[in-house]
Amino acid sequence: GMIDIFGQWIDDHGIDGYRIDTAKHVNPEFWQAFVPAILARAKAKGIAHFHIFGEIAYEEPTATLAAQVMAESGLPYALDMGFAKAAQLVASGKAGPRLMTEFLQQDAIYPGGAATALGLPTFLGNHDFGRFSMFVRQMSGSDDEGELLARVTLSHAMMFGLRGVPTIYNGDEQGFISDGNDQLAREDMFPSKVATYNDNNLIGSDATTAQSNFETDHPLYRLIADLARARSASRALRRGLTEVRAFEESAPGLLAVERHDPETGQRVLLAFKTGASPPFAPYRGKLPGNWRHAFGGGNVRKPLPHPAPCRSPCRRSAALRAFWRLRNNGFGYGCGSPLCIGQTCLVARRRDLPDLPSLLSRHQWRRDRRSGRDRRAAGLYRRSRRERHLDLALLHLADEGLRL
Repeated sequence: GMIDIFGQWIDDHGIDGYRIDTAKHVNPEFWQAFVPAILARAKAKGIAHFHIFGEIAYEEPTATLAAQVMAESGLPYALDMGFAKAAQLVASGKAGPRLMTEFLQQDAIYPGGAATALGLPTFLGNHDFGRFSMFVRQMSGSDDEGELLARVTLSHAMMFGLRGVPTIYNGDEQGFISDGNDQLAREDMFPSKVATYNDNNLIGSDATTAQSNFETDHPLYRLIADLARARSASRALRRGLTEVRAFEESAPGLLAVERHDPETGQRVLLAFKTGASPPFAPYRGKLPGNWRHAFGGGNVRKPLPHPAPCRSPCRRSAALRAFWRLRNNGFGYGCGSPLCIGQTCLVARRRDLPDLPSLLSRHQWRRDRRSGRDRRAAGLYRRSRRERHLDLALLHLADEGLRL
């Protein structure tokens, strides 16, 4: 009966998949019969990539429970609860990048291995557990709007850059921040009359939930749109397998992850700086060849001199200054101001991200008017003060023969 009911939705409306609520509380024998039958029904309808994933609820930065239930029940995918918890701990600065490294290395235990992890819906917060920004505020111990925006920015860059299928909880792009879980985290985007919603201090905005929140110029809305375009332009970001290249052992710091798509050979290296110190985060992988900025003119020499520190605090700067240093044995990046945290870098061979310059053409090099020197402000966003910490840096490697 249940197969017929849910199969009818495929027949009549050609839907693309099912999210299965509380999947772990149903006898695995049911899913062992349901899943193959539904996939066959979708294939008969001409839907080759019908996506079925189950909710297997837990709040630990591990993959073990999800992998166990998937193996026992035959569910092809599950909501990635472990990623949500790992991202909360690492992006908030409560745990170092080693935690995310160890979590990603558990991809091998899923049925089908690391390839299965590519199809897991990743998320940061939801209507049951609470919004991600709430966890960041609690775990970081900070109410500073600039720091919260920086850390929420970092988390979204992680979700769109790392393996899995990024899933946005509506309202996160408007800076919603919940007071708790369940009913306390279910704000809608229309004007609300709920007092416990309307007294929240939204991130990146002076608005409240008492008014309509569909702002396309909100910094997080624009960030997510940019990340989505970058991901769409790169098969390595969508389908690439994961290899952690470097990570800070105990304290917040550098996390460097390579995404490699075996089918096309595309490779992308992502670097996330999860803390304010040290201001310069080195990656010592072998990166030979010439470098070129993705969104502006000019060639980057190698090696470059050590970057000069920020002369004016980012608190007073309309644009965040990020400095790059390229060396024969790797690269590093950072800002001299301790206020700059949550920096993100994406590096790829030129052929692997051919469309990014046109997609994000507003990212330009700037010349410091006081010194006359190129500051090499990679991924510069010229936006409001609330976005002063935002740093999404994307580069191309000009050497098309490069192998990381």
